[in-house]
Amino acid sequence: MYALLLVLVGLPPLILALSRWKFGWSKQDWLQLGKSYLCVSVPFVLLDAFSHARGWWHYNPAYVSDLTLLGLPIEEVLFFFVIPFACLYLYSAMDRQFKKAPVSKYFGWGSVALLLASLAVVSFFSPYERTIVDAVLLLAVLITWWAIRPRFTRPFVYWSVSIMLLFFTVNTALTALPIVEYGPEFGSQIRIGTVPFEDAWYNLSLLLGSWLVWAKAGRYPKPTADRLASDRQSS
Repeated sequence: MYALLLVLVGLPPLILALSRWKFGWSKQDWLQLGKSYLCVSVPFVLLDAFSHARGWWHYNPAYVSDLTLLGLPIEEVLFFFVIPFACLYLYSAMDRQFKKAPVSKYFGWGSVALLLASLAVVSFFSPYERTIVDAVLLLAVLITWWAIRPRFTRPFVYWSVSIMLLFFTVNTALTALPIVEYGPEFGSQIRIGTVPFEDAWYNLSLLLGSWLVWAKAGRYPKPTADRLASDRQSS
């Protein structure tokens, strides 16, 4: 079931990215993805292996395969590559399709302020190690965000809404079946539906971190269609 969920999320954007149409990916796009994987996905896999070893969560054997890596089901390892890829492909498509007109800075920094407020409130009232670690992780991503000071554009707004919908769809499936079960002694037990509050922080750190590396690595000098045409001419 976990593997099927990853296929449903990851296969459509992979087919589109490999195609030669308007939103197909160029070599530069794949290089940016590789940098994102190296800087964000790989560290998250290592952190996830540590978290699992600590007993923060475990996996229902009825929904995962027997194949493991670093003590994690192979599906869990693939999660940290499939989901960021799907989200980054969605962002890259929106970045080319919609105008890059900036939105009000109050939208972006207001969102950051709300995240910081949630970190402060939940962490203050929670003595649990998972809550603290996930809060520190998200805080580190937000500090990096502040240091880079990205522009908030329409594609970013659309992408943000889309990844939140994707995140809650996937994580609701993982936690409702449940594929992933959590150790109550490590987390606050505050939930958004069936999704632990810490999971929202954890996955937001993963996706925002992936986007920051992606945006910093690429900066998108030209639309993908133009770069694909350039690639064809050079080859």
